[in-house]
Amino acid sequence: MVLDSYNNVRYVDAKSTYSYEAGYVLSGKDEVKMKEIAEKKNYFSKTDTLLLKGVAIIMMMYHHCFLDETRFEGHEIIPTPFSLETLMHTSNFCKLCVAIFVFLSAYGMTISLKKINTDMDLSAKEFTLYTKKRFFNLMHGWLFVFILCQIFTFLINRYQVKRYGNSVAEAIVYFLLDGLGVADLFGTPTLVATWWYMSFAIAIIIIFPLLILLYKKIGSMGMLLFAAIMPRIINIHYEPFEDWFLVIIFGIVFADYNLLVQMKEKKFTEKIILDKSIKLLLCFLLLQLGVFLREDCELGFFFEFRHGILCLLVIYAIYEFLPDIKYLNTMLIFAGKHSMNMFLTHTLIRHVYFNDFTYSFKYPVLIVAVLFGISLLLSILIEQMKKLIGYNHLVEYLRKRWF
Repeated sequence: MVLDSYNNVRYVDAKSTYSYEAGYVLSGKDEVKMKEIAEKKNYFSKTDTLLLKGVAIIMMMYHHCFLDETRFEGHEIIPTPFSLETLMHTSNFCKLCVAIFVFLSAYGMTISLKKINTDMDLSAKEFTLYTKKRFFNLMHGWLFVFILCQIFTFLINRYQVKRYGNSVAEAIVYFLLDGLGVADLFGTPTLVATWWYMSFAIAIIIIFPLLILLYKKIGSMGMLLFAAIMPRIINIHYEPFEDWFLVIIFGIVFADYNLLVQMKEKKFTEKIILDKSIKLLLCFLLLQLGVFLREDCELGFFFEFRHGILCLLVIYAIYEFLPDIKYLNTMLIFAGKHSMNMFLTHTLIRHVYFNDFTYSFKYPVLIVAVLFGISLLLSILIEQMKKLIGYNHLVEYLRKRWF
């Protein structure tokens, strides 16, 4: 039995007591200890990650549906019992979905590095190989959907002409940059507006080894100070870094110190129901304060609060309470597995091709539910298509050949 990259307990051949991948030797007392850890669940598992992704993808859809009146212009929206203004305020708050994805990316990358070396002391060659693997893992999921969307939109209405322009030479360049996922870094068009995040995801992978090296030099407090100072003294000219750089650092620090688990294990009382009630009340009050500060106050110099610090509270609240809700967490975990495909395709459904249908349901909950359901179904079909044409086998073949 070994721990995987998220510290999930898994079993290996009974004759083997060593796993190179996980880096743990387990036998006798060690195995008993690991069973105790598994029972206490004092780790942030891959299942927890998927649950958070499931919540984040719903927040993303809500955010994109109701951010401002132009999103649903020409459609009747019935926000009862709330006002349209409240609907748009909460939609703006849900932009924290991006921060959740960024945090989980940095968290997961840190854990995977610790799996290779618990002190994250890697050579330049090891860091290079690690970066290539992360890039490969991101790109094989992205490219299939990218090509599928290109084929679909070309056959339906030549949507590329609208997005890439009439110049053949420019369109080819834009297509290639979009396919590589770097269009937003170069300031060129993407087929789907929300695909800008691919550039940021790639940028995180590229700079991550440098951040880890710096983290090893100056420690957690030094990195947090660095994250606070850098955007104020260096004009990066790339908005995602200005908004979410601190979240990347949070992801690294929280993974290294297992802070989410420590926060969850902190007890106000040994009575479980009372403890959960106190935590729920505190989270509610802090979230109310956070929403007020984020939406109604001019934060000015302390702009990190909008996307950084508040995101930690949201992540903690999800991690603390939702795993205990049996059927809801199952649905969210399943959605989390499909979150990338849903992110890549939902804008084509909501904005480009089925705008009238999406907003015809009038009630915000129904609109988001329909968009969520269609996007999830489409993702399931995409995964089945990958199996049918042998794409997954190709990916595994390339993985073994290159790495």
